[in-house]
Amino acid sequence: LRMEDGDWYRSSPLPAFGNHLPPHLHTFLETRVSHGLDLHELAIVAGLLEHKVHDQAEKRLALAYKALKQERAPVSRNDAFDIMHTYLATYILGKEDEGESESVAIEKMLTSRQHLDGGYYPRWTEAAELLQQAADAVAPGASSFEFAQILASLERVADQIFHLENRECGAIRQQLTQLEDHDASGRVTLADFYNTTLHNFFSSAFTESEHYLRDAGALDESVPGMPRVIIPNYLMLDSNCLGSSEYYAVCCIDECEVLLDTIESQIHAPTASPKQLTQLVSSLGAEYALDE
Repeated sequence: LRMEDGDWYRSSPLPAFGNHLPPHLHTFLETRVSHGLDLHELAIVAGLLEHKVHDQAEKRLALAYKALKQERAPVSRNDAFDIMHTYLATYILGKEDEGESESVAIEKMLTSRQHLDGGYYPRWTEAAELLQQAADAVAPGASSFEFAQILASLERVADQIFHLENRECGAIRQQLTQLEDHDASGRVTLADFYNTTLHNFFSSAFTESEHYLRDAGALDESVPGMPRVIIPNYLMLDSNCLGSSEYYAVCCIDECEVLLDTIESQIHAPTASPKQLTQLVSSLGAEYALDE
């Protein structure tokens, strides 16, 4: 679900499967999607996606073994964490391109590992701790790990890493908010956005080009000669997402969606008066307070 030309756009989930579905199943689901899915059919699609995500994780892990010249056999604890760190480098910094050769994929994986070790991802220490906890939960006290145990550990991390990304998004939001061109504008001048002190703090953020920001709808050029970055729009950019998978990405949480979900759960109706909405939103906390 994403915005396209100002409207909410619900695209079919089927392209995510590529050519990996049997033709008869793809045809059946394509027909059903065009008319809407019932709960059972939606569960089938969700199950298929979950299966594909698992398959991709298994293939990526096998590639990490090859990249580090490890046999697919029990490995020592140190080697296991070396493999998992290499896997996470690709998970965090980008996904493989479909159709690329194995040698190219391995080279990209090793390059991602170098970037990760070099501090490219500010939350890497926390991610490594998360991995340690996952491995201890899967194989408590183990001195060696099998392939399946490593895969299970990595999948546990995948289920939790959005917490780290959300903290990263919060830190970026805080930095940008401190640079707002005037109180509560929600905008930062492009000059301040490219300030080198921000690059020193977030090595992987604030590197988008002016052209990219404009095309992505994150640049306000209503004031001639003073382009400004729109903070909430910037946070929603794909460039702030972890690469993760060809089937999903780990991105900043849309706080507007969270707020809307809360309002809908309280209103229990398709419409509400402005006064009712103002009172409800203001009751959610000082950060949401509105002037009546």
